Amino acid sequence: MKATVADITGNPKKLNIVELDAAQLPRSLDDVDLAAITTNYAIAAGLNPKKDGLFQESTKAPMSHHRRADEGQGCRLGEDVHRQLSQPGSGGLHRRKVQGRDHAHLVSFPIPPPFRHQFRHQFRHWPERRRQQQQTNRSIEEIPMRKFIIAAAALAAFVAGPALAKDIKVGVTPGEHAEIMEKVKEIAAKKGLNIEIVEFSDYVVPNQALNDGDIQANSFQHQPYLDNQIADRGFKLVSVGTTITTPMGVYSKKVKSLDELKKGATVAVPNDPTNGGRALLVLASKGLIKFKDGAGLKVTPDDIVENPKDIQIVQIDAAQLPRSLDDVDAAVINTNYAMEAGLHPKTDAIAIESEKSPYANVIAVREADKDADWVKTLVASYHDDSIRAFINEKFKGALIPSW
Repeated sequence: MKATVADITGNPKKLNIVELDAAQLPRSLDDVDLAAITTNYAIAAGLNPKKDGLFQESTKAPMSHHRRADEGQGCRLGEDVHRQLSQPGSGGLHRRKVQGRDHAHLVSFPIPPPFRHQFRHQFRHWPERRRQQQQTNRSIEEIPMRKFIIAAAALAAFVAGPALAKDIKVGVTPGEHAEIMEKVKEIAAKKGLNIEIVEFSDYVVPNQALNDGDIQANSFQHQPYLDNQIADRGFKLVSVGTTITTPMGVYSKKVKSLDELKKGATVAVPNDPTNGGRALLVLASKGLIKFKDGAGLKVTPDDIVENPKDIQIVQIDAAQLPRSLDDVDAAVINTNYAMEAGLHPKTDAIAIESEKSPYANVIAVREADKDADWVKTLVASYHDDSIRAFINEKFKGALIPSW
């Protein structure tokens, strides 16, 4: 079950295996012939395992015992690939339609978690190409109906007056950000702002989707992470309001306190620079490690100068940290992923980040939209007193309103 590319002994079709970060696999479909994608990332990219997968992992797969039943792994091809489904529950490789060749020559798979940070590839071919093609392919017969729809909309505007409702898409991560946004959606609707909530399963895709215009705002990240994404990826994004502070927690299935960690214990942290640094700062605040002077917020394992217990730091995709608890001695987990896995910071964490943490979460939009009326409505809806009351009642101190 721990096979790697190096273990392959037979490859009759000479497949070229490309290992990518699991969260980036849906975007790789324009650049590879075939990709094996876990269901959570597939759904976040608008792919349906039943309809879009060439075949799915068997329900009897040995890994099914270790993960949720809805996270089977499917195989998907790019847009110009012949799509068909094999028999339910069985595996089957479906080939790219390439003239004169009879093999799929480029296949991408998720890279093992401890090494994902070494293979981060940014694919910028978001579904815009598909939408443009669909729009171009609209038949001439649709034009009269579209004219009618436009005319009807104009008539409605004339009757209702100038205050038309605004429709936007807001990206969130599963858990508390999604739950709170559902309540914000209700408040915003009364103010003429209709929100469609789009859930993403990782921390990279929501900012890329926002920058590309696939969504109009997102609410899932703290300010240092957004700053880092802007610096690293050149996104034209800006924060327009704070939301909540979610203290990071240390969780374990093997010890009940940090004092019980033995020499050489393995501790997992997020593999992205900002949250990884934040997790290391939590460990430092509890006396497990110490950094060189002036290390700042973006510390890395290389900045550790004192490590009396010889703690082994393992960097893993943030969303996968709750599942790593069976394999490591402890893990430092963001609250949204902890709560999604049924872990509560107040009752289940063996250590928790200080409330004085600088990591307040924010609402982000594109720079061009920062002064738009709908942005002001969105922020005002989030900062409504009823949202504060909901957060305090629902999460019982695990989350702190930051406005």
